[in-house]
Amino acid sequence: MKNKKVLILHNILAPYRLPLFEEISKKYNLEVIFCKENSKDRLWTTSLDKYTFKHKILKNISLKGFVINFGLIKYLVKQNFDCYILAKSSESFLSLLTCCFFAKLKRKPIFIWTGEKEENYKSRNKMGKVIKSLKKIYLRLLLNISTGFLCYSLKSKEFMKSLNNKKTIFVGTQIMPKCLLPELKKILKPVKWKNKKIILHLGYLRKDKGIQYLIQAFNRLNQKDVLLLIVGDGEYKNELRKLAKENNNIKFFDYAEGIEKANFYSMADFFVFPTLDDAWGFVINESLYYNVPIITTNAAAGCELINENKTGLTINPESKKEIHLAIKKLLNDPKLLLDMKKNIKKIPPKKIVDIKTSAKTFNNAINFGLKINKTHTK
Repeated sequence: MKNKKVLILHNILAPYRLPLFEEISKKYNLEVIFCKENSKDRLWTTSLDKYTFKHKILKNISLKGFVINFGLIKYLVKQNFDCYILAKSSESFLSLLTCCFFAKLKRKPIFIWTGEKEENYKSRNKMGKVIKSLKKIYLRLLLNISTGFLCYSLKSKEFMKSLNNKKTIFVGTQIMPKCLLPELKKILKPVKWKNKKIILHLGYLRKDKGIQYLIQAFNRLNQKDVLLLIVGDGEYKNELRKLAKENNNIKFFDYAEGIEKANFYSMADFFVFPTLDDAWGFVINESLYYNVPIITTNAAAGCELINENKTGLTINPESKKEIHLAIKKLLNDPKLLLDMKKNIKKIPPKKIVDIKTSAKTFNNAINFGLKINKTHTK
């Protein structure tokens, strides 16, 4: 299949996507074009040095939240791809539509890659409802002109099916590549915390991550032998510090990655991910990989990885009461926590960290598109 040229359009250089692209390139003549190198709120370190897949970072400018890519049209005119996979991103929708136009012009298969769920199209105010309605019209357009969809999660698949049940939809679990998760030989827990139980939250500190509810819930505990570690940076950090200022058992740490991040997981008794909305939530994969039970909301599509009361707990978003009760449940039942850790160890790596799992979904979609295209061109 190396003679088949496949294009993937992606918004930014996300480190967790690069191993996936590398794996797909083993089977197809893949080229990935990135609409821009990074976003201001992303603090990760990204390098393409160890990857061999063909790639191009497009020239761009940002205008009121939208990315305009110069040279994309000229580039597409010169190329002849057999299949187009286009990651849906609101900021790069102009580039996505441009690729759709060329794919339709050349009568080639198009797959839209998305993690959007029904919850993304609900709003509590009139203006929000109007905007969401317009976005849904755009989504229906993409469904109609595409060959099929690649969905992040079962929630996303269900939503797309509700909009158009005639389209072929490929769905596969999201994978956090094992190569990005350092192995730990020992737990590096500070001596001063030796007798402390540790609850961990790690990620970007934004309002939509729901960390304010976690802090409020933790403040109700009033247990001196329990620490809450909040690791990360973001626009909401100062507000969160204000919420936590009177609680000495809440500790803030700067953004961490690599072995430093792995060390935080090694110290944790369990992880709390109180997000209000996430297309997936890779911290769920990471927690399970490092054998850390997790409390997460059902607003994270990645909650499908959780076996309720076996490997973690799932709660509703925006509820400090439910977070409080879930935390108390794990703190007050050491046997349950121990059993969860035993169950997590039984989870097959292919479900959480084997990049071949994700690549298989993409390969199936590409094969389907090529067969359909071959039939149509006879």
